[in-house]
Amino acid sequence: MWIELLIFFSFLPLIDCCQEPPNRGHSKCGKNQKVIKYYFDKKLEMCLPFLYEGCGGNSNRFDDVDMCNLRCRAADKGICGGGSKALGSCSNRNKTCPKGSKCITMAFGLGLCCDEAIQQAWRQENHPRCNIPGHEVVTETVWYGEQELLGRHCGHK
Repeated sequence: MWIELLIFFSFLPLIDCCQEPPNRGHSKCGKNQKVIKYYFDKKLEMCLPFLYEGCGGNSNRFDDVDMCNLRCRAADKGICGGGSKALGSCSNRNKTCPKGSKCITMAFGLGLCCDEAIQQAWRQENHPRCNIPGHEVVTETVWYGEQELLGRHCGHK
């Protein structure tokens, strides 16, 4: 019987939540619990924050960036902004990079030395600063300090 169930379930189509577009959900369920969640952006190959409205949405929604990375990002996958070439390698323990480059860490504490100017331009293009009246930039505390949570689009709030 177990073999029959295994065969049955192995042929069911699997939906990879990481391939779904971000969906902020809605607030029409009586819960007024807007919270920061994370989704995997398949084009940029990274997890980004968005404001979840509290109800609905899809399964490309994670409580924290670590869960998103664990589920959707290959542990050994690392790229510099805009797909630019890495100028060297680094790690959490040794963040030494050539002048003009910055250590961008990945899983397991490994990292790439990426051109600082390209990284900054890439970040500005893919994480716009939105001038929305009444909204402030949200930050979260991570192991290395405070980090601004900037989504890919202003609609992600």
